[in-house]
Amino acid sequence: MKHLPPDRLLLTWVLLLGLTIPGAVVADDTEGPDRGTLLIAGGGGKQGAAIFRKFVELSGGNTARIVIVPTAISSDPNYDYQNPGVAKFARDKLKLKHVTVLHTHDRREADTREFVRPLKTANGVWFSGGRQWRFADSYLGTRSEKEFHRVLKRGGVIGGSSAGASIQADFLVRGDSKTNRIMIGDHQRGLGFIENCAIDQHVIKRG
Repeated sequence: MKHLPPDRLLLTWVLLLGLTIPGAVVADDTEGPDRGTLLIAGGGGKQGAAIFRKFVELSGGNTARIVIVPTAISSDPNYDYQNPGVAKFARDKLKLKHVTVLHTHDRREADTREFVRPLKTANGVWFSGGRQWRFADSYLGTRSEKEFHRVLKRGGVIGGSSAGASIQADFLVRGDSKTNRIMIGDHQRGLGFIENCAIDQHVIKRG
């Protein structure tokens, strides 16, 4: 992997924390993907629509094949995962023709060829906000995780807000399943689009 050039990583209200290993003299350099684009948004505020529009533009515009992953939003099986706000915005406001909502809380399903089919042709993948440990529980170590990385290798775009920002790093901050107030919790591994890095969010609000 090469070092991440400034124009390949869009940071919006995001805090990047270099990770150190106890006893190590120098931490490893933070590295991003060799190809593709990462859009990382801290979450909240008034810029959400503009950020998502930029994500769509980077993905190829109105003809782009967009996959939205809302898994972090809730653990409630009765939640309407197929119609999260960002998907409605993409379809109703931006009039995008190729929007797929991809969700499961079942790792076995996430590891099936049928489930990952939309990712194989995706130009952009958007991870919604919520609790980032839900992404980890559902997708780490599955075919889905591999296909997320392949989107970047094809030159595609990975974007996300709030939990969808934090999950992009290889170290997962505030990943505790009980509370988001614990910095290093019971889930510590992210999807690793950026290596040797942690991404915190809502930094301005938290002060």
